[in-house]
Amino acid sequence: IVPIEQAGKEWTNGVLINLDSKNHSSDTLKKIKTALQKYPGDSTTCLKIRINGKIPVMVKLGDEYKTSSDPDFFDAISKIAGRESIEVRCAPIKEPVRRNKPWLKKNS
Repeated sequence: IVPIEQAGKEWTNGVLINLDSKNHSSDTLKKIKTALQKYPGDSTTCLKIRINGKIPVMVKLGDEYKTSSDPDFFDAISKIAGRESIEVRCAPIKEPVRRNKPWLKKNS
């Protein structure tokens, strides 16, 4: 069990930022770069860019642009690119390792 305040930090392993060329310019990308540099972390960052209404292109950014799951980072991206622009990808929940318990085996 993890407190809700720590859930994002515990399970976020990727951030996806959605952009559309109709609504965003190269200035938007510069502002996003600044936000990524301000909030470094362990989460992989990808951009999903739709150009002229065509099928979007997915770009995985390099490790130097990995970010944190800090709520302030999400707020910064929301202010830059819009509230619906950011998605979080969660890591699988780690199952506890179960050890064999020989006393539970059935005798044949």
